[in-house]
Amino acid sequence: MLLNHSPAIFSNLSSGHPTASDGIIYWRGVVYASDVSISDQPFGNLPPGRLLAYDARTGKLLREFNPNTFPKNFPFPINFHPRGLVIGPNGLLYVASLPDVRPTSFRLGGQILVFDPETFDFLGVFVNDLNEEGEIGHLNRPDSLVFSPDGKLYVTSFRASEDDSDSIRIYDGHTGVFLNKIELYTPPSPPAARAFAQGILFGPGGKLFIAIAGGDGTTVGRIWTYDVTTKTLDEFAEVPTLPRLWYITFGKTNPGTLAYDDDDRHGGRRD
Repeated sequence: MLLNHSPAIFSNLSSGHPTASDGIIYWRGVVYASDVSISDQPFGNLPPGRLLAYDARTGKLLREFNPNTFPKNFPFPINFHPRGLVIGPNGLLYVASLPDVRPTSFRLGGQILVFDPETFDFLGVFVNDLNEEGEIGHLNRPDSLVFSPDGKLYVTSFRASEDDSDSIRIYDGHTGVFLNKIELYTPPSPPAARAFAQGILFGPGGKLFIAIAGGDGTTVGRIWTYDVTTKTLDEFAEVPTLPRLWYITFGKTNPGTLAYDDDDRHGGRRD
């Protein structure tokens, strides 16, 4: 997701390379990538996706969680379309998944699933919000996710209808219970007022930094901040050269947990 990777590594991948990659993180010498689908078609009724892990030095595929190896305890073998990835405070891998990929204007629902990063064993469902009725105020098409310094989980979410709002949803980091949301505009509102939140992470001052990829009728990408104490949104910067701004990072961002810290190892090898 926020990895500054070497082209030399990823140009030498085997047949295990992702077809429709979305999220990518680096953790303890391993690069983790999500593959939205094993199909090369970006939209429509897609077959399920997979998780991939590579040696960060060689690009060698280390392990794979794919449609052919889903364990019996995995409840979503058909509707598994992983997107954002993050290592949680407990050292486990949290994966945002899109269950609904039908070719409609509003793909509904979302899930946060938990895996063991060392084995790709499926450990359980952290958030399961299928929103099959298309109701407003639910998790839809989740992508970027990050844990706050106080342990809450923040997840990007898109509207279910024109009466809904694009938002960042906040969950209890231990139970997955929904707590609150950051509305990025107040419905009903014309399309020009939308704000597509893509990459999110915590940065200096403990603020949530949000990459806004258009949505306001302009060709300017923007970075917003959210103060978790005052619960206020502010514009941090405009990026005219990147109207489709997706991901951001800082020099002190841990590329596995996406936390902002002073650990210069940043989830690197422990050997």
